[in-house]
Amino acid sequence: MLKPIIQISSLSFTYPDGTMALDGISLDILEDQCVGLVGPNGAGKTTLLLHLNGILSGKGTVKIDGLEVCDKNLREIRQKVGIVFQDPEDQLFSPTVFDDVAFGPLTMRLEQKEVLSRVSWALNEAGLAGLEKKAPHHLSFGQKKKASLASILSMRPRIIALDEPTSNMDPRSRRRFLQLIKALKATKILSTHDMESVSELCSRVVVLDSGRVVADGEAQSVLSNRELMESHGLEVPLGLKRSQ
Repeated sequence: MLKPIIQISSLSFTYPDGTMALDGISLDILEDQCVGLVGPNGAGKTTLLLHLNGILSGKGTVKIDGLEVCDKNLREIRQKVGIVFQDPEDQLFSPTVFDDVAFGPLTMRLEQKEVLSRVSWALNEAGLAGLEKKAPHHLSFGQKKKASLASILSMRPRIIALDEPTSNMDPRSRRRFLQLIKALKATKILSTHDMESVSELCSRVVVLDSGRVVADGEAQSVLSNRELMESHGLEVPLGLKRSQ
């Protein structure tokens, strides 16, 4: 029986300007699930992701693999949870792709041989083998997305959270990136407005609105519920519309 690898209990968060982004969220995510986190702009999706590895900290409890997300556990938590930001420019900061992908393993104080092995593996998994010496700002947008993912994969996280993974991608880059995500062996959370990608990749969908969970269930059941989707600023994926 699969066990919860993420346990969120009564989580609330208010930004300094008074905006309540999360309002008492309780949610368990099972090991190896691929979960779509959907909702309108301002629903709290990104804010929730940033609580998974302690970038943000609100009221309530978040546990990763039984370990509470708190200051004393952050080092271990961040080895378990990798977040791929919406904008790769927020993630890539080193002179070369190699340096960006090696950064995480180096912070883990791994031996040089292991660092090199992980970087090689992550770049190969992300389809960037041979681009180690390339400057990140010379990459295409799709390649930057892959480099951001590789910088997370090199840490071998058990959980990968992706914020708007397909935004600003052309159709071919989007398709290739989705294929890459689908092949990853980890618990995956996709925060996105791309309902087609959720339908394709996710077995479960959680709908957020105004910082609250308003629906949580089997992906096709939730996504095909036109009344539910439209009442929260979303649309039924085209593929499901055709089958209705």
